[in-house]
Amino acid sequence: MKIIRYSVVYFIGLLISLPIFAHGNQSSQSKLIFCPDRIECADQGFCKIIGDNNEYWYNTGGRIPTKGVYIFFNAYSTFHAQGVTAANCRYKYSTSYPFPVDDITLQSKEGGNLEAVYDKSSAKWNLDGQSASCNSNLPSDCPITEKNSFVISQLITDGKDSVIGGVSVVLDVAANGIVFQHNLKDNYFAITYDDALKMCGSVAQCTFYIKDHDDFSSNFDKVIVDMTNNMKIIQVNSQVHSRPEAKQYQLKQHYLFNMLISTLIP
Repeated sequence: MKIIRYSVVYFIGLLISLPIFAHGNQSSQSKLIFCPDRIECADQGFCKIIGDNNEYWYNTGGRIPTKGVYIFFNAYSTFHAQGVTAANCRYKYSTSYPFPVDDITLQSKEGGNLEAVYDKSSAKWNLDGQSASCNSNLPSDCPITEKNSFVISQLITDGKDSVIGGVSVVLDVAANGIVFQHNLKDNYFAITYDDALKMCGSVAQCTFYIKDHDDFSSNFDKVIVDMTNNMKIIQVNSQVHSRPEAKQYQLKQHYLFNMLISTLIP
């Protein structure tokens, strides 16, 4: 379905912030995310993901898998790469079989800005430029985390993972009178700690203001993130926005990732 885009221009508001005395990134440890342990497939290609962190992943599909158990053997992601980046987990057939059996790949759900947790003392993650690959039978050897950023989705969704009607918006973000520059055609874009530092300065909390181009009132959305805790979204004050095709949406915090999504109002 062809995606319909509407021009949205955000209100350039004043920054409301609390100062701190350190000038660098003082963020605490991010939550670790791991690939699930295994995948169990029954007849007719019905597969069940077994293990922790199942909510972060989905099966990319492809050929109907052979019945049996698939075990984890590889994780792939990025490290310090720009943009919104994903991760995936790969699984291989656990027993011998007379014919070749395709691997199964789990992809992180869209909008999650993930990367490998790389430590020089760990031999499991191997870096090739900004790409990272981890070979192991234990998901715990391949930790993944959200980047020090928050993501904004330009797709109108049902509030979880489903895009509604292929409708999207074009979003700009402003803080302290500075407009954030990004690719208007991207479905998702991320504001990193370094981006926020340039816009807000060395502060504990950074406030971003948002305004819909089609809303001619003085209403605007406001989002506050914690600069000392991995850019976590701590407050969202949003308005109801109407689209020309009579759809209404509202910016809300994603149920899983540190992300704002444009959520359709029934």
